[in-house]
Amino acid sequence: MIAHKCFICNWKDNCFEKKYFTYSAFEDIDIKDRNTEINFGLSEEGNNEIEAVTFVDILIKYVPNSIGIKFKNLVALEFKRSGLKEINKENLKTMPSLKHLWLWYNKLEELPHDLFTYAPQIEIINFKGNSISKIGKHILKPLNNLMFADFRGNPKINRMYKVKNATNTLELLNEDIEKCCRSEPKESSTVSSYVKEMWETKCLSDFTIIVGEKSFKVHKNILAVNSCVFRSMFNHTNFNENITNEMEVVDITAEAFEEFLDFIYNRTIPEKATNAMDLYAVAAKYQVEELIKISEEFIFDMIDENNAWSVFTLGKIYGNDFMKILAFKKMSKLFPDHKLSDDLLNESSRKKIKKLVSLERN
Repeated sequence: MIAHKCFICNWKDNCFEKKYFTYSAFEDIDIKDRNTEINFGLSEEGNNEIEAVTFVDILIKYVPNSIGIKFKNLVALEFKRSGLKEINKENLKTMPSLKHLWLWYNKLEELPHDLFTYAPQIEIINFKGNSISKIGKHILKPLNNLMFADFRGNPKINRMYKVKNATNTLELLNEDIEKCCRSEPKESSTVSSYVKEMWETKCLSDFTIIVGEKSFKVHKNILAVNSCVFRSMFNHTNFNENITNEMEVVDITAEAFEEFLDFIYNRTIPEKATNAMDLYAVAAKYQVEELIKISEEFIFDMIDENNAWSVFTLGKIYGNDFMKILAFKKMSKLFPDHKLSDDLLNESSRKKIKKLVSLERN
């Protein structure tokens, strides 16, 4: 059992002050992975009374998933000077009531774009005094009621934002995040120039992929290096594709597949997002992570009420909860007079959403 105390604590920030019944740990916790079981030392009844958990001046490098499981009514979570190295959406998935997140004076360097996928109700975020130099461009999109954000003391974003009832401040925050997420262009390597020549000349191609009426001459080794799906297929000699050295793709457009191969060989990034959903589908199918992220960005930028249902369906097919939630928010705008409940995100309610959207469009 870790050393702790429970007390009524006055939680206070620039635009917020409230008293919470708080669990405060005061000894270092050796967490080797996020699934480490922690004995918090309270009964189930006691856990249900806790509204806030705080770790201050103790070493805890990762957010243990068990926090949200043990404290089911958690509203506020704080890690301060704890050496916290990273945070991701799964850490917040078990905290459906979380509204206030203080992760200040730690060692965070990056915030993923889907961090708040399962925590759209968060109102206050504090990342002051970290080493954050990269933030996902669309990180704030799931948040419905953001009031305050503090990024002071970080290398590439160094401001405090009082967002509540201040549209200009929210726009400034999004602009600063977009600047922060830009990366320096990488120079092409010598190896990539050889690979590019192989793509252009088809020299030593040993495999053919047929998509619609088009055939693509490709190289097994190049595909295998870039895609674990292709690598697995080529490593199993009993697959029919390995015998014939040919395969047909029936669920992807030829245009999207050509862009996919162009990225594989040349790292060419499409200039327009017109084909983004098809490109994401092929990248997700063959698990090319870099292209998944690029095509995701295109999709998140282009979501509107007209394509939200298609984006929602794409997210469902490939298990992208962040995509589903952004599309769901857009669909909700079609019904300004009555709020769509979150339970409509579930599989059993997909037909109901589709019917509602169709009726609204008509």
